[in-house]
Amino acid sequence: MINRYQTSFMNNIWSDKFKISMWKSLQSFLVEEYENLNGIPNITSQQINNIDITQDEISEEEKKTNHELLAFLNVLNSKVNGEGKKYIHRGLTSSDLLDTAFSYQIRCSLSHIEEKINILCFILKNKIEEYQNTLMLGRTHGMTAEPITFGSFLASYYAEWMRHAKTIDQTIDYISYGKLSGPVGNYSIANEQIEARVLNRFNLKPEIIGTQVIPRDRYAKVFLDLALFGSSIERFATNIRLLSQSAIGEVSENFGTLQQGSSAMPHKKNPIASENLCGISRLLKSYAISALDNVALWNERDISHSSVERVIGPDAFHLIEYSLNKMINLVKYLNVNVKNMKQNMEDSNNIFYSHILLNHLTEMSHDRDTAYRMIQTLSSDCLNKEIDLLDLIKEKTDYQPDINIFLDGNKKLITKVLNNVR
Repeated sequence: MINRYQTSFMNNIWSDKFKISMWKSLQSFLVEEYENLNGIPNITSQQINNIDITQDEISEEEKKTNHELLAFLNVLNSKVNGEGKKYIHRGLTSSDLLDTAFSYQIRCSLSHIEEKINILCFILKNKIEEYQNTLMLGRTHGMTAEPITFGSFLASYYAEWMRHAKTIDQTIDYISYGKLSGPVGNYSIANEQIEARVLNRFNLKPEIIGTQVIPRDRYAKVFLDLALFGSSIERFATNIRLLSQSAIGEVSENFGTLQQGSSAMPHKKNPIASENLCGISRLLKSYAISALDNVALWNERDISHSSVERVIGPDAFHLIEYSLNKMINLVKYLNVNVKNMKQNMEDSNNIFYSHILLNHLTEMSHDRDTAYRMIQTLSSDCLNKEIDLLDLIKEKTDYQPDINIFLDGNKKLITKVLNNVR
């Protein structure tokens, strides 16, 4: 991942140092279990815990082996001794270490992302409560619809991210599997009880039935979720961009004192954070396709998935944390122009009452189609002649709707969302 989008937490989890420490720990715990099983002092397992193995050492050895995991094992074997040394990698194959470490990296990363989602939901909830009475135009197809409140606008995203908070719990469980079952997963030498005890130290469970690898549908689900999170970020960012347009001006991103929006036009305050998030979403969605392609491997395994996962693993998690951090700040410091929201409603000549008036006329024994065409004609006159719809409708009925009908409905909606999202 390029420096621009890296985060410190993901840098640690997806570093070579963390990966090597996982491989070491797996070997140490495996050897310790066999030492205990056979009444041997824990000399070798303790040595494995205490030695240092660097990526440079592994890379140098890999020049000879052309096999990263074997290079690691060769370096490891050269640095330890004792009777327990014979249990290093006992009954295992490369994918046992590679996949178990990959699962654990993903588990740690998802748990961290879950914390970010919870922060986002907390900030959204506070904003909903702050703007629950702030009316604004609702829009469909980019055109004036009925009024909503800015609180109910945000409530849609709050409910969406609360669903994601629930989903990520399920995905963490779905991915929390490792394997130490050997070349084709058949335990020809590997010990099932030892496998379970070692994996438990990482909050992982033994794969129910694998091949030489953990089934890739588990990982595909993770990247599908990350793609969905990206799409939700994009939905919010897209609508912030739309509401930020000069002709609408109802919200704007926070703009720093020394920030500059354009190299040519000093007046510009572009929604760059939102645009950035929309772009990153495209990457997150593309990684899901690669993860899906990894599911269908040859027979018990091939290595075609490996190069893909080396890229999409760290990249996707860097990008989703970067995006969530940016979205959290975008929501927290969003400028809401209540004055423009009110002005845009006033400039609409009250055409947003058309649905209310249609239903009123229908209830007053008008044929619905006749009433519809009547309101449609009057609304067209409002747009073309800049006449208020409520002034025109006076010729047909004395009924004058109250704006509170929209405010009350949106309050009920917000209450329902806040009470039922879980």
